[in-house]
Amino acid sequence: MLEIKLLYSLTPNILNGDLIYRKSEYSLDFIPNADSGIIYLDRKNFCSLSINTLQLEVDIEKRKILYPWGYFPLVNYVYRKINKPQSVYGNIYINSNEGLQHGVSYDISNPKSWKLFKDIDNGWVCISKNEDINDIKNNICIEFAKNSILCIKNNTANSLFMKPLLKE
Repeated sequence: MLEIKLLYSLTPNILNGDLIYRKSEYSLDFIPNADSGIIYLDRKNFCSLSINTLQLEVDIEKRKILYPWGYFPLVNYVYRKINKPQSVYGNIYINSNEGLQHGVSYDISNPKSWKLFKDIDNGWVCISKNEDINDIKNNICIEFAKNSILCIKNNTANSLFMKPLLKE
C-alpha cells in the first residue's frame, strides 16, 4: 500500500473550471476551463487518490492533485452547518518515493473512517476524518481547484470541502 504524504506550494491561481454534482448519476465531475492546460489525449499520465468512491485526479508526471471527481452519492450525509474554511490558493503534491501507475486509485488514510457532511443552506459539502469539521486548527487548507479545498495536517489529508453546482 502506498503511503500518501502531501506537500503543497502556494500559488496566485488555482485550476479554474466547474465542479458539478449530477444528482441523477450520484456523481461529481470537474470540467476544467479550456485554458487550464489539462489535456486528456494521453490517459497514461493520470491516476487518482480515493476517499471511498470519491477520486482526486493526479497528474503522475508532476505528482500534483488536480481536482475531485467520481461516484459520490450525496444521500447518506450528516447535516452540519459548514463554514468555508480559511484557505489559500496552492498546488498539492504527493510526496512518495514509490512510482505512481496510470489508472490506479490509491486509498487516502483509512478512507472508510471518513464521514460525509452537507450544509443544505449554503451548498457546501465536506468529507472528513473529524466529527467537528469546522475545527481545523493546525491544518493548512489549500484551494487547489475552484470550490475544492483540501485541509492537510501533518502532511496528511484531513478534510475535503467542496461546493459543487447542482445538475439533475
